[in-house]
Amino acid sequence: MNYNAIYLLLSAILLTTGCDQQLTPEQENQKQQLIDDSLNNMVFIEGGTFLMGDFGSGHDGKSTLPYSLGKDNKFVHDVTLDSFSLSKYRVTWGQFNLWRALTGLPLTDRYNDLKSRDIMKSWQASTQDNYPASVDWQDAKDYCLWLGQQTGLSFDLPTEAQWEYAARNRGQFIVFASKDGTYNDGSEGGESLFATDFSPVGVYPPTPLGLYDMMGGGLTG
Repeated sequence: MNYNAIYLLLSAILLTTGCDQQLTPEQENQKQQLIDDSLNNMVFIEGGTFLMGDFGSGHDGKSTLPYSLGKDNKFVHDVTLDSFSLSKYRVTWGQFNLWRALTGLPLTDRYNDLKSRDIMKSWQASTQDNYPASVDWQDAKDYCLWLGQQTGLSFDLPTEAQWEYAARNRGQFIVFASKDGTYNDGSEGGESLFATDFSPVGVYPPTPLGLYDMMGGGLTG
């Protein structure tokens, strides 16, 4: 099973507002803060047409070799996307666990497992409230849909095309989703442009579109 950080997508379709379990006044305030923060973090991305896939081998006018060894992303093809909004930050454990509490769900096995890693201190540290949540696809989907129910807006996970379009600054021929499209992990001096280990969200510079942590910093496994 794959575990990934959650990216929120917001488009213009309206959904029917759902109901929570009975909440205390404090929980109602926490819920509203979670909703407000989620809305305030959205970055508008104007739609357009771009070449999706491995654009090496001359497609970008520079490289003569493919950029990826994978076989499922070779076919370069035009994709047209409507405008959408994407969260500038990954969803944190604090936000995700609050959603679980508000909806009467227990902490996930994944979270409890990481929290108990006494020997692997960096893994244990990655469960702090300001670190990106590492969850399975269904939990990520349910979190997004719950926000949609609460706001009447269409929150969802981004498609592969939407994520790639955003990571490449609206489909430009950019290989690395860093602040300037280059790779620098800090090992050879200079500013590190992305997380090489577990890090809180928003520590490293954003991309030109204002999106943080599009490279590194999340757990998969």
